[in-house]
Amino acid sequence: MTAIQYEDTPKFMPPEQSEHPASFDRITVSRGMNDAERHLTPLIKMRSAFVTALGWFEKGHIDGDVYDIDPRTQHMVFRHEQSDDIIAALRLTSVDNVKSSLSWEMIQSNPKLVFEVESHIDEDGQSTLDDLNHAASTGNLYDLTRLVSPLDGSATISEIKGAMVELFGYAAGVTAPDIKDEATDLDNLHNVRWLFASTESLERMLTSMGIEHTVLTKGRVSEKDTSDSCFCVVKPIEAMRAMYERTDGSAKRVQDQVTAGLSRAARTAIDS
Repeated sequence: MTAIQYEDTPKFMPPEQSEHPASFDRITVSRGMNDAERHLTPLIKMRSAFVTALGWFEKGHIDGDVYDIDPRTQHMVFRHEQSDDIIAALRLTSVDNVKSSLSWEMIQSNPKLVFEVESHIDEDGQSTLDDLNHAASTGNLYDLTRLVSPLDGSATISEIKGAMVELFGYAAGVTAPDIKDEATDLDNLHNVRWLFASTESLERMLTSMGIEHTVLTKGRVSEKDTSDSCFCVVKPIEAMRAMYERTDGSAKRVQDQVTAGLSRAARTAIDS
């Protein structure tokens, strides 16, 4: 296995907290089955509607899995400020290696997709699979799943994108080992990796939001599929840096949302 080099990576310092941070209370978090009535039950219902609409399962499918009862799993929910309705959500679970993840399970039946992931080389000329499994060996590989939003029109696209950006900021903060302050120093994120499998449309939306990621493979998992699935990797440090380096018209808003999420994660670490 190729040795993974993390030395000499530049230090990353996000900007100071915005003058108008988003409300901490809009993000709520639970682990495993804790507080299932408030978090897990509505999330499973929303995800079930989501995958049914995509044609992945028959109507009435209940979308529960092993991650739901894993105490390492964090369910992260962004709620509407007034109605308390869910605008967006995601789930992060620490995994022991790539092939033990549910994201891998989604593509493993297609030999072509498996081959493309196993043979993928990153920008440093190293095996991406080796890099991911090295992260797993130090407890820094997370499977990003159940990235969902409502399909009933209760939230606008703008609201959903803003919620997702803030959730990604929070997720970056809670997966940075030993975060102790207002997210001003995330050096430990250099070693962290997330992986996820998604629809092509969701992957395109993440791209439009400026959330940097790498698509390792893309294609139909089975003959019944009506669209491509993507298997992707996020290096949170690079994703955060890219959002803080934006200079377009929406850059300030995005940076405020990311910072709000990071600061929420820092507050969680201080309170725990």
